[in-house]
Amino acid sequence: MKAADLMSRPAHCCGLYDPLTEAARVLWDNDCGLVPVVEPVTNALLGVLTDRDICMAAYTRGLPLSQIPVEVVVTREVVTCSPSDDLETVNARLKANRLRRLVVVDEDGCVEGVVTINDLARHAQALKGTARNAREREVARTVAETARPHGDVDPPPTKVLQPMPSRPAEIKARPKIAKKAKAVAKAQAPTKAKAGA
Repeated sequence: MKAADLMSRPAHCCGLYDPLTEAARVLWDNDCGLVPVVEPVTNALLGVLTDRDICMAAYTRGLPLSQIPVEVVVTREVVTCSPSDDLETVNARLKANRLRRLVVVDEDGCVEGVVTINDLARHAQALKGTARNAREREVARTVAETARPHGDVDPPPTKVLQPMPSRPAEIKARPKIAKKAKAVAKAQAPTKAKAGA
């Protein structure tokens, strides 16, 4: 299966000189999180804009979206794929770049569609048997990678914590905790007495 088989088409785009209100409308009307920014005549990809980009522009610039042109917010370095790329390539590109969406462009750089991690997940779920299990695991790894904070190189080792006991019998079975619980209770007892006086 290829990117062309899963991508959403046509891609809902906006122009470089449109106000952010237009980009926000495209995102809202089409229930998507990324809008390709294109040259209107050729449909050549100029960049991309996400819902987060719009929110951050509104916050950092302190202006209404209608007064902020797409060109000042657009991300111009875009990771793309071609319609003929297989799903393993698409998934690897998403994972390597920690992205949730790729714009699909033809050999001339014109937008043909958008393929997302959601598309890959739905496709994996439609498979049967071991192919489904393998694809679901790979998509899960990609989702985990895209969810990591951008400054995070390797996740810190997980510390296994012992649960705090909730019943008095458990407290008595653990002397250090019992001692600490008594100290806390003793420290709180005078406070309660003073509050009632």
